[in-house]
Amino acid sequence: MSRSYRLLCCAIGLYFSISTRLIRADAINFNTDTGVMSINGSPTTSFFGVNVQTSVVGGAQQFRFLGGLSFIASDIVTSSGSRPLSLWSGNDIFVNSGAMFNFDASGTTGKLGGGNGASGGNGGSLGTGGSGGTGGGGG
Repeated sequence: MSRSYRLLCCAIGLYFSISTRLIRADAINFNTDTGVMSINGSPTTSFFGVNVQTSVVGGAQQFRFLGGLSFIASDIVTSSGSRPLSLWSGNDIFVNSGAMFNFDASGTTGKLGGGNGASGGNGGSLGTGGSGGTGGGGG
């Protein structure tokens, strides 16, 4: 009976350590039109205990974190909306090498206020070289 009890305790401990880690595997989205940050689809005003304030600053939607930020390897960070995104932190920002930031464009169509790309221009024609010179005589 003692062995079964120990196995049960280990299984419960393993369950809680795995489920805690899964909670931290997050999809984080910043909406630059509404100023709403969501984690795993739920709107929130804090980033794992760090309070966040939002406002439009110079045409960009700014999310101001009143402490440090830490993005872990399993975080997937995206943004939506038409304004540029500004992230501001009152302390250090740590980004683990596995964290993914998806702020991409579609072809030449910009997102998040980045503007559209230009199309390529036509190349000019080649110039012609000069003819060989002649030397002048002395007199």
